[in-house]
Amino acid sequence: MSFSPIFIVGNSRSGTTLLARVLSKHTQVHILNETHFLTSYEEQRKSFVQLEQQEKIDLINLFLTVEYKGINYQNKHHEYSKEAKDLFARCAECKTFPSLIAFLFKYAGEKKGKTICGDQTPAHIFYTEDILKFFPNAKFINIVRDPRAVLLSQKNKWKAAKKMHQPLREVVRAFFNYHPITTSLLWKRGIEAGTRAQSDLSPNVFHTIQFEQLLEDSEAVLQKLCSFIEVEFESGMLDVNVSMSSNETDEGKKGIRREVMNHWRKRLSETEIFISERINGELAEKEGYQRTHVKAGIFSLLSYSCYFPIHLVMAFLFNMSRTGNPISYISKKMIPHNH
Repeated sequence: MSFSPIFIVGNSRSGTTLLARVLSKHTQVHILNETHFLTSYEEQRKSFVQLEQQEKIDLINLFLTVEYKGINYQNKHHEYSKEAKDLFARCAECKTFPSLIAFLFKYAGEKKGKTICGDQTPAHIFYTEDILKFFPNAKFINIVRDPRAVLLSQKNKWKAAKKMHQPLREVVRAFFNYHPITTSLLWKRGIEAGTRAQSDLSPNVFHTIQFEQLLEDSEAVLQKLCSFIEVEFESGMLDVNVSMSSNETDEGKKGIRREVMNHWRKRLSETEIFISERINGELAEKEGYQRTHVKAGIFSLLSYSCYFPIHLVMAFLFNMSRTGNPISYISKKMIPHNH
């Protein structure tokens, strides 16, 4: 039987983790942690046939670490060496990188007693064509969120990382990743990539939902989503734990919480909202998000402008381990591409 994984994609901080948790509550579905297998494993992917046995075991070890502990612990892969060796012995038929990834996806699902598995790496929105070359039967769920809400969530991500006791490097990385200009530009590129994919792929391959609709009419959205991935809707999917929320009062609660939709109105500065709307106003309105037309504070705008070069340098340095080839990664995410 051919491999048919699900890929939850979209902009970072758009609700991909929440949606992954919702789907994983289904008795047949398991969504893995963010794998970043197209960027973090780029070197191994391109030279897979030349890899030595131990290098393949190390790759499996890395995959297991990311699945069990998260992408932020990818440098601690020595912890699962025995399991990695056992898996290597079991996947003798894995002669290519895609076949190994498929084997590991299915293994992760089977450990949870699930028959359908998937991935929740937001940046895979920029790699739909590459993924379909590996897995022609893949399905994509693209989640879209108000760019100003994404801005707030990205701004506070470092606090969530600190609260979750993630490595100090990840807390610092999340702090330097935020800038209203960069976050707004990334939102724009993500929406454009999603629009291209929506146009190029059939409705039974690529399905887009709005985060706000998921919150407001959860059951109806999930009914359609379950139909898309060809499973029956289960009410238990709505009883999901909140985790890694940028809103401190939501952490640890259960259920899909509607009130998070408009937190940005009170928690972003007028300058941040201005920057977001200046960059994405027209595109956001096409997605159904109306502008506020606020004005920027001149000193605040100057401050963000002066800080921007520092932010770019620090963000680049702290994200190198995730990007594989930095030039290729930046080109995918930041440079406009014609349809």
